Amino acid sequence: MAYPIMYVLLFGTVIALLTLLIYKIRKQDRQLRLLQADLQNIVHAIPDTLLELGQDGRILRVWSLGLDLVAAPPHFLMGKHLSDFFPPKAVSTLTEALQDAHENGYTTGWQMELLLEEGSQWFEVSISRKQTSQAREAGFILISRNITKRKNFESKLQQSEEHFRFVTESAQAMIWMCDKDKLCTWFNKVWLDFRGRPLEEELGNGWTKGVHPDDLAYCWETFATNFEHLQPFSMEYRLMRGDGEYRWILDIGRAYFNNQGDFKGYIGSCFDVTERRRFQEKLELLATSDELTGAINRRHFVELVNKDTKRAQRYNLPLTLALIDIDHFKHVNDTYGHQGGDQVLKELARVFKANLRETDIFARLGGDEFVVLLPQTNHQEARELTERIREIFDTSPLELAGQRFRITISCGIASLAGSNDCAEAVLGRADQALYASKHAGRNKVTVHETQ
Repeated sequence: MAYPIMYVLLFGTVIALLTLLIYKIRKQDRQLRLLQADLQNIVHAIPDTLLELGQDGRILRVWSLGLDLVAAPPHFLMGKHLSDFFPPKAVSTLTEALQDAHENGYTTGWQMELLLEEGSQWFEVSISRKQTSQAREAGFILISRNITKRKNFESKLQQSEEHFRFVTESAQAMIWMCDKDKLCTWFNKVWLDFRGRPLEEELGNGWTKGVHPDDLAYCWETFATNFEHLQPFSMEYRLMRGDGEYRWILDIGRAYFNNQGDFKGYIGSCFDVTERRRFQEKLELLATSDELTGAINRRHFVELVNKDTKRAQRYNLPLTLALIDIDHFKHVNDTYGHQGGDQVLKELARVFKANLRETDIFARLGGDEFVVLLPQTNHQEARELTERIREIFDTSPLELAGQRFRITISCGIASLAGSNDCAEAVLGRADQALYASKHAGRNKVTVHETQ
C-alpha cells in the first residue's frame, strides 16, 4: 500500500512543477508581448522609414514607413525589390549604400532626391548589416529620413555665404572676422593682397606680426577692451604692406550675432588712410610751425610754454627761457636781400636744432627773434648751451652771394622763479637780459640779474 501513496505524491509534485513552469512561461510570454508592443510603439513613433532588406535588396519586413517616402501600404511592399518603386538614380544610390554596408557593416550619409506629389524631396539613408542567424537569411536594416528642410536651409545658407563672399571680395575694404576667442578666422582677398601673405599665415594672431611694434600694445588693448564689452570700436595703427612699407590703417570693428542672438565674434573693415594722415600732419605742421625755418611758431610756443611752466611748478623743476636775436640783421637784408636774410634765418634754426635736446623747444617769435624753452634746466646750464652756440656763429662764417659773411647773435636768459611766477614774466625778464646783451655791444649772452 505504500507504493501507491508514493506514486501519488510524486505525481502531485510533477503536476505542481509543470503548473509553475507553465505560469513562468506565460508570464515571460506576457512580458515578451509587452516588450514587443513597446518596441512596435517606439518604431511607429519614429518618423523615419525603417525597413529590413534581404541581401538581394528585397523588402523582408516593414518596421516603420514614412508616409512621404513611399505612398503604399506596408503589405504591398513585402517581397518587392527597391527598383520596383524607386527611380533608377535612387536605386543606384541605394545599391552602392548596400554594397558599402555589406563590406563595412554600416554606412550612413547617402542622400537621394525623389520627385513626389508635394515636389522635390531629399532623403538621407543609413544601412547596417543585420547579424546572421541560422534560422533566417542575413540581410540589412535601412533607415531613411526626410532632410528636405535641412537641404533647403543648407541651400539658403550656401547662397547667403556666396553672396557674402561676393560682396566682401568685391569691396575695396580689407575685411576680417574673428571668433569668440579673439582669434581671426577669415580675411578677404583685399586684405591678403595688401599683406602679401597667404590666409594660413594671417589666421589666429598671425596678422599681428604686421602691426608696427610701437602700435601693437595700443591696437591689442583697444580690440580686447571693446571685445569684452561687445562694443564697436575704431582705431588707427600702422600695418606692414607686402612691399615692407608701413601704412596707416583705419580699423572699424563690431560684434556680430546669429539668428538666435548668440554672440559669435567680431567682424571688421579696414581702410588705408596713409595719405589722409600725411595731409593731416602737413596741416598740423603748418598750423604749429614756421614755414621758413621749421621752428615752432609763436602761437604754438605760447601754448607749450604755459603747459611746461605749470608742470615745472607742480613738480618743483627748473625751467629756463633763452631769447635769441641776430645782430644787425637789417644790414644783412639790405646787403644781400631778403633771400640772403632767409638763408641766415634757416642756418640759425639748423644750428640750434642740431645742438638742442629732444625735450627742448625752439621757436621763432617773429622776424629775427627766436626763443628756446629749456625744461629741467637752470640758468647756468642754459648759459653754457647758448654760449657754445654763440661761439659757433662767431667762428664759422656763412657764404652769401659768393662772399663769406660772419653773423653774431645776442642772447638773454631768465629762469622760472617759484610757484608765483609765470611764463609771461619769465619771457619779460629774458627780454630785459637780451636788451642788456645788445647794450653791452652785442654778440653776448646775458643772464637776468635776478637769477
